[in-house]
Amino acid sequence: MQTTNATPQVFLNGRIISANNFVADELYIKYELIYGTNFKVIEGQTIGETFQVISHMDQPKIYFDHPFSVNFSSRSIKGWPKFLIEVWANDYHNRNFLIGYGTCFVPFKSGNSIINIKCWRPREKIGTTLSEYFLGNTPEFIDRSAVYSNEEKFGVFGLSTGSVTIDLDLIMKDFNLHGIKSVN
Repeated sequence: MQTTNATPQVFLNGRIISANNFVADELYIKYELIYGTNFKVIEGQTIGETFQVISHMDQPKIYFDHPFSVNFSSRSIKGWPKFLIEVWANDYHNRNFLIGYGTCFVPFKSGNSIINIKCWRPREKIGTTLSEYFLGNTPEFIDRSAVYSNEEKFGVFGLSTGSVTIDLDLIMKDFNLHGIKSVN
């Protein structure tokens, strides 16, 4: 017999499959699950980093197959988790530089989903600056919340850089006991 005192839970199991169409030979991805105060991590890590992968023969897709697993308890759907992705590159001088940001909400749907996160990075001006060309310095946000917040980003120039593909299995437990149904 189920009671309405059961705390709803969200189980996320997945893997970062690949980075697609980035203009770099060596990439790695930093990722974070951003969530509101109504969510609490029961088990797993919400922050991680893939290993560095070197592209072979100028292929537009680089494979990572990096796993992650997180279990949340939830008091409300307000503050539903979202992914924050940062794609980093390494050049021939062994310098790391940001090549793209991406965000997307975790689907509100139990089962398997393939998520394609479009990435972009800020530009100081239209056109390449000298420091970007000669030193590899690409603009990045000091406060990363500017990437995933709902605040207006008026005046920020952006450049589309590629996409990241995630394979996600999601289980929603006991939400139906509180009158919340997931999309199927």
